[in-house]
Amino acid sequence: MCLLTKFERVHFKNILSINFETFRALEIFEDNSTGQKGCTSLFNLLNQTSCKIGREKLHSAILRPTTDIKILKSRFDTIDIILKEISIKANENSIQSIIASCKSLPVITSTIKTFNTSLQRRPIWNKIRSYITKTTTIFECINASEELKGSIYFRNFLDVFDGPIMNSLLEMINSTIDWNTESLDPQTVSVVPEVDSQLAEYRATYNDMEIILDSAAKEISKKLNNVVAETITVAYIPQLGFLAALDSSGETNEFIDEDITSSWFEVFSTGSTKYFKNETVERLDSQFGDVYSLICDAEIDILNVLQDEILKHAGILLNIYNAIGDIDMMISLAKASLHLGFNRPTMVDEPILNICDMTHPFFKDSYVRNSLKLNNHSTDIGNSENIAVITGPNFSGKSTILKQCGVLVFLAHIGCFVPSTSAIIGITDAILTRMQNPEILDKPQSTFFSD
Repeated sequence: MCLLTKFERVHFKNILSINFETFRALEIFEDNSTGQKGCTSLFNLLNQTSCKIGREKLHSAILRPTTDIKILKSRFDTIDIILKEISIKANENSIQSIIASCKSLPVITSTIKTFNTSLQRRPIWNKIRSYITKTTTIFECINASEELKGSIYFRNFLDVFDGPIMNSLLEMINSTIDWNTESLDPQTVSVVPEVDSQLAEYRATYNDMEIILDSAAKEISKKLNNVVAETITVAYIPQLGFLAALDSSGETNEFIDEDITSSWFEVFSTGSTKYFKNETVERLDSQFGDVYSLICDAEIDILNVLQDEILKHAGILLNIYNAIGDIDMMISLAKASLHLGFNRPTMVDEPILNICDMTHPFFKDSYVRNSLKLNNHSTDIGNSENIAVITGPNFSGKSTILKQCGVLVFLAHIGCFVPSTSAIIGITDAILTRMQNPEILDKPQSTFFSD
């Protein structure tokens, strides 16, 4: 029998503790329990990401705010660098080019997972080529900007991006896959014939198939009754090989049995056509084989070699994808900060909260700005100023000030700029709320009335 003696709050290292009630009260994410779709939330407000991994990174950063002051400083520095890059017209294309490359960026994680089962699928190879091309463009943009190199997030991308390997993979893909020629299946890639001499021979035979079939039909027709000879054709069907085809409808059918010798045997028939094997088509089978299947087998062997080379460097591709997610997240925070008029806060280790002219990001122009100052430099509990008691009549904005302060501190701990003219914020271990009714800010009534 186990005896429970006490409860303790579990704190994860360098993670700001925040409970479900606080997420809901501060409207960090959409509240699905209300049944309202597309509601305003802090995540939706900040989410200006361009690719899936960027959105996932932003979601993770908001879900787990950090108390690591070094990480927060690196994010603030990165936002400063991005905003400076955007403000200089000559360099604006750097960020815009990165954003453009992030848009429609293939999800390389799922692409690699389906690679083994989709070896010949054109969409898969298109995604891999597109991924390498887009990430190379991002590399060139960052490498050409000394400003961007000042950010740890952009430098991390440069560190994980292996230019020679990426260029080699792209060259191998483009020299192996024939992007200008469609195979029999439009969704299947075709390999450049010159890659392999045997494949080139198979391709040449397949391209001359019409001539081969016409010549064989003429050869067979010489041995048949004129009525039957006029309808004889030779067809090639993958896996079945070459077949003599005779029209079995009408008067032609009367002469078929007379002309066909014992060396002919019927393979199958449709409504008006019978397909046979005979000496001529068997010779073609022996000479050329099942050409289409031979082409497919040869291409699969070649694509397997290329696939092995790509999978050998899957770690690099995934590390690049992860680094792009960080960059896309930071660009999103920078764009949101610029659009909403946020400013950089100062983070300190001391328990200080000194905010000037703060507002709520949802209603930055329609709410009165407020200032708040809480300091705790004194060791004397009686002289400390770490508690603020807010009073006022109903519908005067008490809950709004609480939410403004909570959202601002929360934003600072995800490394985003904040909605105030200035802010000095001490590293916080937890944000806790107790609002009986987590009302929506744009609801035109007081908390008391709503309760």
